[in-house]
Amino acid sequence: MSWVLVVDDNEAIRDCLVGLLEDLGVGAMEAKDGVEAVAHLRKASTPPMLVLLDLMMPRMNGWQFLDLRSREPALAAVPVAVMTAMKDMTIHQFDVLKVLEKPIEYDTLRALVERAMPRHPAAVT
Repeated sequence: MSWVLVVDDNEAIRDCLVGLLEDLGVGAMEAKDGVEAVAHLRKASTPPMLVLLDLMMPRMNGWQFLDLRSREPALAAVPVAVMTAMKDMTIHQFDVLKVLEKPIEYDTLRALVERAMPRHPAAVT
């Protein structure tokens, strides 16, 4: 099953995104910071098709997660979309699929999921 890892320290945002992903027919796991995200990724038998990553979090923030990801080949292979409340942010130093401005619109999330899952576009309805 295709799944997405939602990484955000705000529980309400995680819950909302997980619900939207489930509406799109995609499984989801949650992490409240980069430390939990890395633990999920290292334990997963199948990598997620996408990580939705907040930048501002305690313990390990999004920047630190992206830095660690860039140094570990198994993690670097997983596509990441950054979520931020900062307007017009670009991230050139890291390989990210997309920068999403919060609040994330449903159609934007759907398009991103479709892009991350190009072999199974019919699975997203």
